[in-house]
Amino acid sequence: MKGYVEKQIVDLGDHGEQIEQYGIFESTERAEGNVIGIFSCEETRIRVKAFVLDEGEVMVRFRPERTGIWEYRIQAGERILREGSFLCIQAGEGNHGPVSAAGFGVRDREGNLCRIHKEAADPSMIFFKGSYYLFPSMSAGFYTSGDLISWERHDFLGNIPIYDYAPDVRMIGEYLYVCASSTGDCSFYRTRDPLTEPFEEIRGEIPFWDPALFQDEDGRIYLYWGSSNAEPIYGVELEPDTMRPVGDKLGLIEAREEELGYERIGEDHVPPRTEEEIQASIQAVIREHMEEGKNPENYGDPEEMMKKLRRWFGNSPYLEGPWMTKYQGKYYLQYAVTGTEYNVYSDGVYVADSPLGPFTAAKNNPFSYKPGGFITGAGHGSTFEAGQGNYWHISTMRISKNHSFERRLGFFPEEGICGRCSCLCGRC
Repeated sequence: MKGYVEKQIVDLGDHGEQIEQYGIFESTERAEGNVIGIFSCEETRIRVKAFVLDEGEVMVRFRPERTGIWEYRIQAGERILREGSFLCIQAGEGNHGPVSAAGFGVRDREGNLCRIHKEAADPSMIFFKGSYYLFPSMSAGFYTSGDLISWERHDFLGNIPIYDYAPDVRMIGEYLYVCASSTGDCSFYRTRDPLTEPFEEIRGEIPFWDPALFQDEDGRIYLYWGSSNAEPIYGVELEPDTMRPVGDKLGLIEAREEELGYERIGEDHVPPRTEEEIQASIQAVIREHMEEGKNPENYGDPEEMMKKLRRWFGNSPYLEGPWMTKYQGKYYLQYAVTGTEYNVYSDGVYVADSPLGPFTAAKNNPFSYKPGGFITGAGHGSTFEAGQGNYWHISTMRISKNHSFERRLGFFPEEGICGRCSCLCGRC
């Protein structure tokens, strides 16, 4: 768990803003789709996913932990929205930097109680060596429990990116493997004991967002990923020793919002954008590229490009957060839809006879769904066995009282697979 001090900008210099160490850099952009910020300082490179402020408006927020010159680029897909740099100076008096949990409060390194801003979402959970291990987004660490009631937080050991979104955790052989989202080539990290041993890095060769590893009973390893309203959920087999792809990636699940009502975006599934608003956004992008002198032919087939633009700026749902569960010889690939900012955020599941499909939608979709009440949404999570054949599902829930992306984690018991409830099997 990390803390933030208030934004501290000293003055403007040769490198734009001067920001204190542990201060906050913020940039608000008018953009749709997957917007990220990439921040670099010497050998350090950090990617940050933007969050939604309002319809069509997003913010990239970043806290530098080292002094020096930081260069940044904010982009939506391949389109660069902003580039620049700032000078990060030494933290001033009263700027305590990172904080950690201590008893019932949160304290800095000097033992002072601090006010913090936290985010825990996109949970990945497994049972490993007698304990439950929980890895949520943006928590700068992980949690363990022996009973799913009392939890203890732990810092990562070793050089592992702590601010990459949607960390995935899986047990493969005697190791615990972790990977997370990145627009660059993503690495995998493993350790025999995350409580006492540092993670070692296995360099990756492909970029992915919202990853999910899975090892089949025959020892073969697969990777699933996806977080887009214009692309499917992907899957590929990995070579176990190098974690390199075996063959090309395959599109496994595509959006079908016209057929599947639970995939329609918006509060209560009411589309948030009119046709006029969609067309205005598309034309704005086209004009911007023409003004910059970019050749439309460089973007491939015009018809396919227009389809992508309609999905980016239209009412197409986000497909994200995959997770694979195998039960009685069947492969259950769950995915999240329609977007974490909506009350109808949910998890659906597709079923196949092999790890890479072909997959068929379960009849009882969505199997994790909570559109009403004080806290809503039940998407982007994981399903795990809690002993004696009992399965639990943990997912992301939206509370949005202090911030539109303020979220919590929810536990939901499954009456086994298959039980007479909203379970994965789809036969109920």
